[in-house]
Amino acid sequence: VRIQILTALITYLLLAIYRKTQSYGGSLWILLAEIRATLFQRPSAEAERYRRRRESMTEFAARQGGLFA
Repeated sequence: VRIQILTALITYLLLAIYRKTQSYGGSLWILLAEIRATLFQRPSAEAERYRRRRESMTEFAARQGGLFA
């Protein structure tokens, strides 16, 4: 139980420091939710996946030609 309390305290302090240094205006709860959702996302990988999907969709549309025109 002691480790859980220390972990929660450290997490709270790190979030509070981040919030203060970044001048974040929202609540700590919202900040925690944003960090939790985006912690392991890499913007370059997301952009690359989006670019490949767009290329695939464009290629698919070109192959369809006038099928549904």
